[in-house]
Amino acid sequence: MGRTSILGFPIVRVFLGLSDPLGSIFLPFHYVGKEEESVPTKKKIAEVADLTQRLQRSNAVVLMHYRELKVKEISELRGKLRSNNIEIKIAKNTLLRIAANNAGKPGLEGLFSGPTAVAFIYGSEPHGAKAVSDAVRAARKDNVKVTGGILGNTGLDAAGVERLTTMPTRDEQLASLMGTLKGPAGQLVATLNAPAQQLVYTLMAYRDKLQAQQA
Repeated sequence: MGRTSILGFPIVRVFLGLSDPLGSIFLPFHYVGKEEESVPTKKKIAEVADLTQRLQRSNAVVLMHYRELKVKEISELRGKLRSNNIEIKIAKNTLLRIAANNAGKPGLEGLFSGPTAVAFIYGSEPHGAKAVSDAVRAARKDNVKVTGGILGNTGLDAAGVERLTTMPTRDEQLASLMGTLKGPAGQLVATLNAPAQQLVYTLMAYRDKLQAQQA
């Protein structure tokens, strides 16, 4: 058997035992030992492409379990967060894992487990994360909770998402950095003594600004 893939989906070529190497076929499904694999449907390929695009376009992502939410409640949650430039999408974890790799965010497989709703944040990362966290708390359901998130190419656990909600925005961090660079040396020392996460976030914002200016 020979393997290939379509958008990250495994496909298996089954050789028919002919002398000609072209004497092989791609089966719509097959068995490898006791494990069955299947060719991805057009719908799944489209879903992966959509998730990949959203992951690349969003500034941050918050992942939630939504087991106790009814369809109406999910719709209400979508409407509430849309005004904050946030989109909610229900997705299968297998497709999310493939999409994350396709989007250049490898090693995040452990984030995707259980019934997953994804909040794609297109605006301010801290403000978006806080809006999602507040909406989840307002649901007051034990099995509706934030389980993690993604910032850049880095995976966050639930505690990391909570820390993100309290961080200054990119604009605030950039303004602070610019003020520090223009101010006395003591201010720079104070910034360097700040929590490591805030410093990293500051440098990320400054890097992004420089890249945008050079584009």
